Amino acid sequence: MKLCALAKKLGKPVLYVAPPQIWAWKSSRAKKLCGVNLAVLFDFEKTAYAKKGVDAELLLHPFLLHENLYHTLPYLESRGTSSETLLLFPGSRLSQAKRNMGLFLSVAEHFKTAKLIVSREVLVQPLEEYIQKMGNGAPKNISIQVAPEDSEERRMLYGSGSAALATPGTVTLELALSGTPLVVATKPDMLTYVLGSLFVKTKFFAMPNLLMETNVVPEYIGTRSSKLLPQILRAMESLDPVKSRQLSVDLAERLGKGCVSDHFVEKLING
Repeated sequence: MKLCALAKKLGKPVLYVAPPQIWAWKSSRAKKLCGVNLAVLFDFEKTAYAKKGVDAELLLHPFLLHENLYHTLPYLESRGTSSETLLLFPGSRLSQAKRNMGLFLSVAEHFKTAKLIVSREVLVQPLEEYIQKMGNGAPKNISIQVAPEDSEERRMLYGSGSAALATPGTVTLELALSGTPLVVATKPDMLTYVLGSLFVKTKFFAMPNLLMETNVVPEYIGTRSSKLLPQILRAMESLDPVKSRQLSVDLAERLGKGCVSDHFVEKLING
């Protein structure tokens, strides 16, 4: 936001992709973005900015660039999955991932195999050390893998699991679009939990729930593992692959509009 303000002051054009989530909190930030080229991924974001008098361009979600090839029920029903493989996404920040590790690894013990998926290479070593320090208490069935940068490669990886446990964020939508049965959970630090309870206005945190405006995937947020663990395990037992595949199609239909990002950039450059 500071860089954006400086560019505006210098009269430089700005393209802001995925701007602040004013629909969740601090909607006053929209006023600072008047005159900025905004690109959003979701209809409700475009609507939220429009209510504040700010225009935003809707972009096609990158997971839908090959929609005609992949986002059909026959494809989802014919894809192969690893038997009883759990995909774990403990968070994109190290502090967040470490807070979730104990809880997520406890869930992993109930599956034959588990893959801990991280967003950045720098997270691999500290999380490997975390698991090593657990000694005999660490699950024997777990491996760590960095998520591919390419969206198609991520879709193939995400579609390889029989189920996934993930923190709130973009990955929840990508998992749902991959047709993977999903539970969303996280352990925020106490301060974040209290402030979020006071100021965050959204009813849901998982992106599929926000987009469908109902609780289509189970989500649990709390500071106590002893309370979260049984809830997560019950939700895992109730996951339905057929419903997950249908959710993927429903989400693709809801997101299947907007311009492709390079076309949007080209339009801006050419005036």
